[in-house]
Amino acid sequence: PGNRWNASRHFWLYPIIVADKELCFKMLQAKGVDAYKQSTQLRVVEPPIGYKDAKVARHMMNNILYMPLHRLVPKNHKESIRDEIIKVANFVDRLQKEQNGPTQAKL
Repeated sequence: PGNRWNASRHFWLYPIIVADKELCFKMLQAKGVDAYKQSTQLRVVEPPIGYKDAKVARHMMNNILYMPLHRLVPKNHKESIRDEIIKVANFVDRLQKEQNGPTQAKL
């Protein structure tokens, strides 16, 4: 509160949509990239009876990871986080495409 708040504890959660939330989460954590699997404030609002199903919104919410960033994170660290996210997301995408056969993809 006031002038005594700690800037490093105030950050935005940047959402990314991934193919396999659990696998991406575990892989990012293993690489030292902090991620959150859910937000406390975002939920799918189910439509009233007679309206279209919220399956797209539900799918998005079930596949979102949140990346915590704040203004004090150095640019090179942000770039490192970005690079790891891209590597992991591409790897998981390849795994899903190859799920019918043996997986030879390498990260």
